[in-house]
Amino acid sequence: MEDIQHDIEELIGKVLAGEATEAEHNYLLQWRMRSPDNETYYKNLQEIFSKAAATEVQIQFDSDAAWNKVKAKLHSGEGKVTPLYPPKSIFSPLRIAAGIIFILGVTTLLYKLTEPTTQVYSLTADLIVAQDTLPDGSTAYLNKRSALQFEYNPREKVRRVTLKGEA
Repeated sequence: MEDIQHDIEELIGKVLAGEATEAEHNYLLQWRMRSPDNETYYKNLQEIFSKAAATEVQIQFDSDAAWNKVKAKLHSGEGKVTPLYPPKSIFSPLRIAAGIIFILGVTTLLYKLTEPTTQVYSLTADLIVAQDTLPDGSTAYLNKRSALQFEYNPREKVRRVTLKGEA
């Protein structure tokens, strides 16, 4: 029932505003002829619409008075903006500690990512004597049936040599 009432009010508004189609005009006319209450309701809304349309709203602003009021508030300190939270010092100890931890973390991560891996080099001599230059520049001579494993870490300048047989 409420939806029908809302729809008929919307239709009456369209007709009074001159936005209704011919079919909507005809439907409203039939609705008004159904009962005297409908006709009375339509006339009441028509009267409200015509009075609302005839009313002119005039608002006058005194811009000078408004500006003087704003200036007075600015000079009196009433219009000061106060922050919602108290300001913090830029160099608070917690911020400094967080910055140091962040820098150390990034530095450690970069160090680990750029750290060269240990180089592993193997030299084997089965049936003949073998000679080769190792990554650190030294030369190795291996006798028959011998094996040499050479590990070198350039960052730590450490070499580890494992020998099986004669060299």
